[in-house]
Amino acid sequence: MVGWLGFGAAAATPLGWVVAAGLLSGGAYYGVIQQARRYSGSRVELIPKFINTPLDLLGASLLDLIGGLALQLARIDGSISEPELAKLREHFITEWRFDDG
Repeated sequence: MVGWLGFGAAAATPLGWVVAAGLLSGGAYYGVIQQARRYSGSRVELIPKFINTPLDLLGASLLDLIGGLALQLARIDGSISEPELAKLREHFITEWRFDDG
């Protein structure tokens, strides 16, 4: 009866054993990886990578540089008028997303 279903031929040739071993090992690998993800997700706290980069320092330094230059250019005629200051403030709030609060 088993030979009629084809299992006898599959067991007699090494190809059947190789396919079966591949399927079993692939399933075991997938199960172990899924279990490891569930385990690490509940017990490991990940720190975002951007916290360890100096992007905030770079942004603050650029804002200091550009802001100082903009104020010096606005003061080129001796004083900074209120419309010039309002335009600079608007530029840094809208373009640089600087918080005016």
